Amino acid sequence: MFKKLLLALICLPVALAGFSAQLTATLQSGDKVTPFYGASSFVDAYNAAIDGDVITLSPGLFTSAEIQKSITVIGTYAFSTDDSKTSRFSSLTVSADNVTLEGLRFAMILTIKGADQLTISRCYIPGLEEAEKTDHKYHDNTIITDCIIRRNNAMALSKNAVMRNCCINYFDNKNESANLALIENCNIPKFEVYSGVAYQPYAIYRKCLLGLFSNQFSSANPKLTVSAPSEFHGNCFYKGYWYDYSANYTKDWVIDYGSCAHDSNVFNKGSYGNKESEPYIDSFAKYTVGNISYGPIDHKEYPAIPSIISSEIDTKTDAEGNLHVKISATARD
Repeated sequence: MFKKLLLALICLPVALAGFSAQLTATLQSGDKVTPFYGASSFVDAYNAAIDGDVITLSPGLFTSAEIQKSITVIGTYAFSTDDSKTSRFSSLTVSADNVTLEGLRFAMILTIKGADQLTISRCYIPGLEEAEKTDHKYHDNTIITDCIIRRNNAMALSKNAVMRNCCINYFDNKNESANLALIENCNIPKFEVYSGVAYQPYAIYRKCLLGLFSNQFSSANPKLTVSAPSEFHGNCFYKGYWYDYSANYTKDWVIDYGSCAHDSNVFNKGSYGNKESEPYIDSFAKYTVGNISYGPIDHKEYPAIPSIISSEIDTKTDAEGNLHVKISATARD
């Protein structure tokens, strides 16, 4: 019995090593764990999954699909261009309620198709979209944390959206005023107005780092106008992401809060026409004024399921001939 146990323990790392270069999707359904291998591993695991199951992915590029089950999909890591470290999809569509996505890197688009209670965390998303605009099918209670989103085009049909500790480079549409979002500790490098249209979500903004942006280059006082019922509490507005459209870079900014509730905001006044905020693009950068920090704080980049970074199997036999096996592992949270 002990020899069989030892053999199994020896074979386990060998087997894992043999599959290390392959795509792996591990399906956990209750107490049952089933691995799937190869190019179709995610689709195979998804097809076998039922509501409530968890699929954990190895690094690699997985086949795109539409998620129509209430499952959790967890990757290894999202914020690296090293393909050997990231679990990647070209694109993915979510149409089921109660789906969780974590630790995934997308090459193109993540689409929300009327899915309620969607949780997205620690993901890299070039484009966040929403489907079924013609049917006006809303997605309610979308929660996004610790993500980088280059372009957010998924606000028009959102209700009660929450975004925390994210970098959202810019928004490409806005929600209805009755569907107020909550945006906290986010870095939004382009808080913008262009072609006379404001693409600023109606939201309660708290402790965010908001980059000024406008097309009003020739006005005497370049002005950012925000609209109620949005609220602004304890945010920092800073010089935005600029190209040299004007020869006059000395005009100070004005923020017109109108009837918006606002308090304790700070404004980094100064000239425009520079690119000094470029490091804030596509990053979890924060900004500190005095002893107060704005933007992402205490964010986590790695998936919630611990990643094993080292392991060791130690065996020894005592004087009575009994085999003792000690298995140790170091995990990164």
